[in-house]
Parts: sequence; C-alpha cells; structure tokens
Amino acid sequence: LSVAGTSWHAASLLMGGSADEDERDVVIHWGGGRHHSHSDKAGGFCYVNDVVLAIHRLLHSRADGVDDGMFAGIPDNQTSSSLGDKSTPRILYIDLDIHHPDGVQSAYYSTDRVFTASFHRFAPGFFPALSGSIREKGGSGTTG
Repeated sequence: LSVAGTSWHAASLLMGGSADEDERDVVIHWGGGRHHSHSDKAGGFCYVNDVVLAIHRLLHSRADGVDDGMFAGIPDNQTSSSLGDKSTPRILYIDLDIHHPDGVQSAYYSTDRVFTASFHRFAPGFFPALSGSIREKGGSGTTG
C-alpha cells in the first residue's frame, strides 16, 4: 500500500500539494507502475493499481486540494465539453513497459478523459494475453 500512497502523494504534488508545499511541474515515482491490477482482481504481481489511483486523484482534483468526497459525485465516464475546461481535466497516460497496462486501460476504457498510450510487446501467449491489441481504441460512444 505504500506504493499507492506514494503515487497518490505524487499526484497531489502536481496539483499543488499542501499549504507548505509548492506545486510541481514534474514528479517521478520510480517504485510505481502496478498497472495490471483491476478493480475486482489482482493481476500479474499487482494487487493495488497505484496508477489508476493517481489518475483518479488528478481527475477529481479541486482548486483547494481538499480530498473530501474525492470518490463521490463525478462518474469516471463524464465527458469534457472542451479541452480548455479546467473543471473536467484530461490525462495523457504514457506507459513504457514490455507489458500492456491492462488494469489502467480497463479502468478508463469508456471515457474520453484519459488517453492511454502504451508501448509494449503484443504476441500470442505473452502477458497479459487478452489485451493490448492495436485494434483496441476505447469504448463505443466515447467522444475522445
């Protein structure tokens, strides 16, 4: 769980952190990237998806940085009205790993608020075997 907490904190720093911390332009968490865990099951060696938690933190950020009600009230499939709309941020997630980030893709497959770009190996029998095809382009009905 320390990996997930550190990723959450990294996302918070990008948003401005706390009163005694300045906003950061770049944050690196070398121990993060547990991108195979799904909401209902572990995947690979991942049981908590810190990437999804960090993205969720950024999507549901508020100007004051308060975490109250973070997981309530805003559905993940809410679409943005424009790219410049600060109330509905968009996230570009770039994954440079030999394995496809199936847990991250699954979490945000039907939204135009998160674009997942993955550079990975896709071959028969290679983990994860059921996702990562070049034909996967997001859920139908998304405007992104």
